[in-house]
Amino acid sequence: MVLGAGRFLAGRDLIDVKRTDALLWRPGSRALPEVESRVPRGSCRARRPRLAFRPALGTMVSEGGHLLGRIPDSTAQNA
Repeated sequence: MVLGAGRFLAGRDLIDVKRTDALLWRPGSRALPEVESRVPRGSCRARRPRLAFRPALGTMVSEGGHLLGRIPDSTAQNA
């Protein structure tokens, strides 16, 4: 579970198979030949936008959970 969280925050694929030719600064243009399944659109994105989006998503979810635990009525009303 810790390795999965680390992969998520680092912007890497959650499974250990590299599916596209995307790099940190360059988006992917094709699926690699050894991949047999369908490649999601997010895997073709460069890793830099994934690095920005994933920690922000984690922060929003944890902050929402924190506020919901402390002030549930006000948080639910504002959401």
